[in-house]
Amino acid sequence: MKRINSFCLAISAFAMSAASASAEPPALPDAMQRVMAVAGAAGLAGEIALADQDGAVVDRTVGLADREGKHPHRLGARWLWASVTKQVTAVLVMQQVEVGTLALDGTIRSYLPDFAGTSGDRVTLRQLLQHQSGLPNPDDTPQNADGLPGFYTEPAQS
Repeated sequence: MKRINSFCLAISAFAMSAASASAEPPALPDAMQRVMAVAGAAGLAGEIALADQDGAVVDRTVGLADREGKHPHRLGARWLWASVTKQVTAVLVMQQVEVGTLALDGTIRSYLPDFAGTSGDRVTLRQLLQHQSGLPNPDDTPQNADGLPGFYTEPAQS
């Protein structure tokens, strides 16, 4: 099956700021119907999950996983997230910075004392988020038999 770029969107649909706390959120099925309509109109493909603050989740797929073979996405199927993880990670890190559990200028070893790499005392969260850590670019490492960069499949080195 030919691999194509896909789009994955995970939305916490009802996380509301204090300013909008009085607004009544739509029911999960209604919200999902609207999100699916937007995703379909935009030609997006992937898996979309909506959750409310109680943890209720509605999960759907949209589009084709393989356009040439006309194979649709399947719920729970594993696929490479590619660059989507950067945005998700940045949001989660910044939420922790906001509440004081993480500091942008804290080093890797500050939070992962058992980090095996030699850069743990030098590289900060800020550098990681800005892609200025000096760590290797996965695309610059040799591909394995499945076509994945070796960076993702080789054991960690110190």
